[in-house]
Amino acid sequence: MKSINARLLSRIRRRIVEDGDCWNWTGAFRKKTIPVISFDGKKGAVRRFILDDLGIDSAHRHLATHTCDNFRCVNPDHVAAMTRKTVARRAYPQANDLLRRRKLADAARKRSKITMEIAQKIREAQGLYREVAARFNVTYGVVARIRRGETWNSLDNPFIQLLNPGWKRQP
Repeated sequence: MKSINARLLSRIRRRIVEDGDCWNWTGAFRKKTIPVISFDGKKGAVRRFILDDLGIDSAHRHLATHTCDNFRCVNPDHVAAMTRKTVARRAYPQANDLLRRRKLADAARKRSKITMEIAQKIREAQGLYREVAARFNVTYGVVARIRRGETWNSLDNPFIQLLNPGWKRQP
């Protein structure tokens, strides 16, 4: 186990129930998933106190989070500093799923005044983005995103990344 301040450790141990390797927090929570504590006259996240005590810089764009799948866990061995992006990818792995992206794209396309045919015409149209936008009665940004391959791609094609290098699948 990582060594932390004895006072902090005893304060944390008063509010936990050990479950295997995890220390399940029984105290207060902020936003339903962040264990909080008062220590040395300060109120804050338990994991943040642990990281600060271990000397791990968690201040700049990092969240103090758990490495196990237990949001109640405050075991110092399971606490780490991660970026928001890493935490989001870990929490929502399906967000990178191609089928999910296709479903979301289909739903958005139903609400749009643009069709796949119009998007293809915008992609092939000659002229400045502003001129093409005026011709098709859309905004400059819509034309730019279509031409860069960020939107209105055919997700049916398994070779979409080869045909359109602008299309990026999240890892």
